Amino acid sequence: LKCRKRVAKAIRKSFDTLVMLIIWKIWLQRNERVFKVKATTASSVIKNVLEEAHCWITACMADLAVFLFPHG
Repeated sequence: LKCRKRVAKAIRKSFDTLVMLIIWKIWLQRNERVFKVKATTASSVIKNVLEEAHCWITACMADLAVFLFPHG
């Protein structure tokens, strides 16, 4: 919550969305490990989060780009 308070109110909703996306992808990976006995690396999960976030950015959540690509 401390990190969230440091985010400008104008983009806080996007920050929350990104956090939920990360949690969701970790949860999906957890389910793969538990129920399908399929494991991937942490870097693969991160790559998957970035790919999904990119899709969201191009679809409707342009403010997510601030967190993923802070320098343009």
